[in-house]
Amino acid sequence: MLVVTHNKSYIVWTNFDAEHQSSHLVQMHANPEVVRDQTDQSGSFNVHAITMTNTNESLTEYWALAADYKHKQIYWTDYRAEHIGRFDWDKNKTENNLYKGMAHGIENLAVDWLTGNLYWTDSDYKWIMVANKDFTQYSQVYKATDDPDGPPYGLAIHSTKKYLFWSTYKIMGATIKRADLTADK
Repeated sequence: MLVVTHNKSYIVWTNFDAEHQSSHLVQMHANPEVVRDQTDQSGSFNVHAITMTNTNESLTEYWALAADYKHKQIYWTDYRAEHIGRFDWDKNKTENNLYKGMAHGIENLAVDWLTGNLYWTDSDYKWIMVANKDFTQYSQVYKATDDPDGPPYGLAIHSTKKYLFWSTYKIMGATIKRADLTADK
């Protein structure tokens, strides 16, 4: 995932430490010239853990990530704690438990940058959910109860055209589907 903050671009990903059974977010500069200048003769360069406040990163397992570029926030799912969290890059503030009680099937997150709504797929519950930016309201957008293509998996949003794209997965093939942001059309 690419995050732009203070006119600098970073690549951000999750890293799981099996020895300590914990995850954290890691970043590196996205400018290849900066990375090249910071790379030593052996080809090694530094990555930096993002220090998140108000969170206990022990016994965590971050899976899905999404960025709200407009508000400089990163969303993640914690597989073990069964919640969605948010890190505000400018305020250096972490909010856990935005949505608590999710299944272990949340595969992807996507932010609608025009509304600030967060969408996610859950292959266990076989649905796509949406929450407003404050998580005071959330609802099911799509349910794949009898979908022969399988449950939703991958997820992307085209905010200006108001399209929701998702992929399905099953052993004998996958499909990509498109609907409006309410999954009606």
